Amino acid sequence: MPDDFHEVSFPLDVALRGSGGPSRLTEIVTLASGREHRNSRWADSRRRYDAGFGIRSLDTLHAVLSFFEERRGRLYGFRYRDRADFRSGPPGRVPAPTDQRLG
Repeated sequence: MPDDFHEVSFPLDVALRGSGGPSRLTEIVTLASGREHRNSRWADSRRRYDAGFGIRSLDTLHAVLSFFEERRGRLYGFRYRDRADFRSGPPGRVPAPTDQRLG
C-alpha cells in the first residue's frame, strides 16, 4: 500500500498569500423545550485554507494545478506553510530550551 503523504511543500509564494486558519465542526440542535444542545464532532480544530488569493498569473495557476494533479487531488497529503503555526507556544514568548521547531 502506498503512503498517503508526499514529502513535498505546496508552492510557498501561493501559500503565503492564501487565507484561512482553524475551523471547528459544531452542531447546534434546538430541543422541543426550546433549549439548545451543542455537539463538537471533532476533538481539535482543523485547518482550512483558500490558496486562490495567491494565484496571480497563469504560470502560477499552472504550477498549482500540476501540484494537485501529482497529489491526485486530495488523495495524498503534503506540506503547507502556515505562518501562524510554526511553534508550540505563543508568538511573543521565547520558546523553552527543550522546545523544537515545528513544520
